[in-house]
Amino acid sequence: MKKIQVAILGCGRMGRRHADAYRKNSKVIIKGFYDIKSSLAKSVSSQYGGVVYNNVDSVMSDPDIDAVSICTPNSQHYKMLEIAIKSEKDILVEKPIVTTEKHCDLLEKITSKSKCIIMVGHTHRFYPCNIALKSVLDSGKIGEPKIINTFDYIPGRNLGQSMPSWIREKKFGGGVLLTDFIHTVDKLPWLVGQPIKKVHTHMLSNFISRGGVDDAVVCTIELKDGLIANCIHGCPSPGTVDMSLKMLGTKGEIHMIFAGELAILTKSKTQIEYPYRGDYIKHSTYAFYSEMGEFVKSVLERREPRVPLKDGIRAVRAVLALEESYKTKRPVLLGN
Repeated sequence: MKKIQVAILGCGRMGRRHADAYRKNSKVIIKGFYDIKSSLAKSVSSQYGGVVYNNVDSVMSDPDIDAVSICTPNSQHYKMLEIAIKSEKDILVEKPIVTTEKHCDLLEKITSKSKCIIMVGHTHRFYPCNIALKSVLDSGKIGEPKIINTFDYIPGRNLGQSMPSWIREKKFGGGVLLTDFIHTVDKLPWLVGQPIKKVHTHMLSNFISRGGVDDAVVCTIELKDGLIANCIHGCPSPGTVDMSLKMLGTKGEIHMIFAGELAILTKSKTQIEYPYRGDYIKHSTYAFYSEMGEFVKSVLERREPRVPLKDGIRAVRAVLALEESYKTKRPVLLGN
């Protein structure tokens, strides 16, 4: 059985999650780790095996490495991507793929002739509840979607796992838009099969933690064909996970609580079942392992992954448009 050898760049919370998922995949060999803090790389290496690299160049020059996972702070993604692409390594990069329009443009340029497999870590596409939701939408049971309401309240600490401190610093690409709301601007077009056309940010604030970086957003997203999404999002917050979605279509409604109830309301109420419903941890872990598995399959099969480069870039541009809308106090159109 063919296997791929993987190195992980960045050994914080997400680096460990990648290592855990790779270790459970029979088609992966974890070759090693790199982190600017060598103590972190040594700690993860002692737990999962593999060597510790002294610098990024030593990772990329290793001919045994087929692919890399980029799990560094957001603002460092482009530098790692550039080196990995030039070294012809396949890449799984945590979202956001990059953090600026300049880097979106440069990334499109340097990948135009590249044969590297590049997948973006938009895990929400792999959650069982979202897969079930998309199946319902694709079936046409609620007709044409017209209005979507989303509410996401994500804690900074969940079951003893704290968010990395850098997400509260803008210079590292922190803030609610880039660290978490980017899942929403990726998920909505994927769910309904329509690109984002226009955004309008009504509030972007740091009132939850008062940490100097945005941690709450209220906005309106218009997709093609007049579909409107109204979104409220807070992250990181001091509370518990509270995530829900309601969708009104021409033939009925959908009500969904993340990892919980998924119901279709037409002439009667129909409950939709899916794996690990009601168990947030197992539900989330299953999604993460599925995401890693998709990346490995795409590398072995030499095909475009389910979350390709172009979708990652579109999500970043949507987030940047939301920031622009807040600054100008006007709606912003997106080119699709």
